[in-house]
Amino acid sequence: MSCALHTTHVCRRLAIADTRGNTLLQLANAGPLTNVVLPEGQYRVSASVDGKTETKAVTVSGKNGKDLHFHWTAAR
Repeated sequence: MSCALHTTHVCRRLAIADTRGNTLLQLANAGPLTNVVLPEGQYRVSASVDGKTETKAVTVSGKNGKDLHFHWTAAR
């Protein structure tokens, strides 16, 4: 099963953890588009840009992939 992660910026840190909090994947300088293949299950995906972290939960199941979108507005 694939999971596509879309971000508006290159992430300083991108991490995927299972429901127990175990980090399964951690990337530095990922994006703005990152594709990963994960077995069926529930995950928490965290992406960090300029000291701001956004976390989303995703359930991977079935034959279709999942898309997650992370968006940060530009600093003024």
